[in-house]
Amino acid sequence: MKNDAKNSISQVKPPVAAKKPQTFELHGDRRTDDYFWMREKTDPEVMKLLNEENAYTESVLSPLQSLQDKLFEEMKGRIKEDDADVPVKRGDYYYYSRMETGREYAIHCRKHKSLDAPEEIILDE
Repeated sequence: MKNDAKNSISQVKPPVAAKKPQTFELHGDRRTDDYFWMREKTDPEVMKLLNEENAYTESVLSPLQSLQDKLFEEMKGRIKEDDADVPVKRGDYYYYSRMETGREYAIHCRKHKSLDAPEEIILDE
């Protein structure tokens, strides 16, 4: 597996972003940003570069896919699906977030004055 990754890396060359110097001055300091042009997310040249970088990453990492899958399953197996943060008291409320089995996003809650009070859901992502 190690040699596959090495061979894959040596065969494919990473894309190189063009340097287009842009000079800025703020508070008397001048700085040049060679990659300022990449801020324009809708620029076809930026999108082309991002697609090339994604293709490069995919080609280099593809020999490691089985290892990635194994590591992902191992990490997922160590996560407790039903879990909650330690409540934090702010003013009259205790705030916390919790996760439920089968859900991908947290439920943000609070309780008034006591941890034994009824739960109020603030945001159910």
